[in-house]
Amino acid sequence: MALLALFGTAPLAASPPSLIVLIVSEQFRSDYLQRYENDFSAAGFGRLLADGAVFPTARYDHLTTLAGPNAATLATGAYPALHGIVADRWYERGEDRVVRAVDSLTRVPFESPNRLTGSTFADELRLASRGQSRVLAVSGRAEGAIFQAGRRPIGAYWMGANGAFGTSRYYRQTLPGWVDGFNALHGAVRAQGKQWRGLGQAADVPPLRVMESGEALPALYRSSPFAAADTLAFALQAVQSEGLGQGDYPDLLIVNISAPAYLALETGAHSALMRDMVVRLDGMLGAFFDDLDRRLGLDNVGIIFTATHGIGPLPEGLEENGLAAGRVPSQDVVEAINAALAAAYGRSAYVQKFVYPYVYLSDTSWQAASGQRMAVLRTAGEAARSVPGVAGFYAPEPGLDDVPGAASVRNSWYPKRAGDLALIYDPYFSEDFGGGRGTAPGSFYRYDTDVPLIFHGPGFRRGQYNSIVSAVDIAPTLCVWLGISSPTLATGEVLAEALLPRKRPEFIERDLVGPVPPSP
Repeated sequence: MALLALFGTAPLAASPPSLIVLIVSEQFRSDYLQRYENDFSAAGFGRLLADGAVFPTARYDHLTTLAGPNAATLATGAYPALHGIVADRWYERGEDRVVRAVDSLTRVPFESPNRLTGSTFADELRLASRGQSRVLAVSGRAEGAIFQAGRRPIGAYWMGANGAFGTSRYYRQTLPGWVDGFNALHGAVRAQGKQWRGLGQAADVPPLRVMESGEALPALYRSSPFAAADTLAFALQAVQSEGLGQGDYPDLLIVNISAPAYLALETGAHSALMRDMVVRLDGMLGAFFDDLDRRLGLDNVGIIFTATHGIGPLPEGLEENGLAAGRVPSQDVVEAINAALAAAYGRSAYVQKFVYPYVYLSDTSWQAASGQRMAVLRTAGEAARSVPGVAGFYAPEPGLDDVPGAASVRNSWYPKRAGDLALIYDPYFSEDFGGGRGTAPGSFYRYDTDVPLIFHGPGFRRGQYNSIVSAVDIAPTLCVWLGISSPTLATGEVLAEALLPRKRPEFIERDLVGPVPPSP
């Protein structure tokens, strides 16, 4: 529907909400809302499904469907080829090291959004309100908070290994008192000894898990409902302590729940533990929404629910059902490429780094091959393809860029960071991380790319919209909803069918002058 037609018909909708809450579940497949619908309460997912604008499938149409790149995609409305976050980790040639997506641009270790290119939805909201809209993000891991919070939030907090929430010196030197107070009452140590019992489980049935003490406790905690509950509790504490939603301008609260992703790495998509996690999340969200209703009134709150990625089942269960599946050891890939390059060009040709999905060849490889770039790439790619589970390879050179899924790979290809080749794994094959991790996201297959999307609150048109939309559509849609500019690199479409007609928000029309005030 054209925007002029949209804004020219029907009564004007309510004013923008005082608080925008973006809830992002790491690892929440698009089929979960239907698969577990009968177990949901009226207050949690039931509320969103009944009263929201529901898109059952929003798709990340790129290769590296991982926490960092997808959080950046949600924030910018663009894919990694533009925003530059090509993976959770990659080899940075100029620094001669493997970096995390959230690493600072110096070797001094602190987390920041400095490797992200372009503005985010949060940045544009602050610019439109001259810094009066406050942004705060909480996450189970750094990427979810850092990329979605933009450059100048009043706070970006994420869980450390022990479950305590912290930040980095990019944002502030010391934690506010309310964060220290929260940490004293929550975290892995406080969860020690707790039993994770299945919902409706009989008392005489053993618990699904116990938060045992010792070295295993932090990992058990981060992949449990206790960590998800603490994330939402921290978000509510932030609303109270920072007075979010109490000002004259819309505030933005980002809640990135990482526990489902940590659990999925171990158990896959459809374990009994994952089912219980999803249903428990429904109950947690119901309580969270009720609390916001008591504090602010839900008529004053805009809620967006989506996810960063899905995941596949464990390979063992797929093989039992006759499907090819497995894990690809990175060392096998490196050894196969090195052997082929050495045979063709001598031992000075080899892999500098392989950080899935990108292969970085050594500078001496090109010297040994005397400018035969296409031949080197093809030799390396064909060698990698000899490893079980590797379906193919991609490079941007003509003749190497016409492979299945090439459009998705191109959307992840940021030339300065993407290496010389990208490897494409077969369906249901993932990188072998070892250490008990059963599977991983990071493909362009539908079990990784497809997530739900729900808009709820003033200004959204209730209903279910069954067209498949793109994850890059979310930020532009939110910007039109608020009447602000889209992020600088955004390529997505506005989901006009989900928006009610409205007048230009008051906070855009106010005569505000001067520079944007800094965050505290």
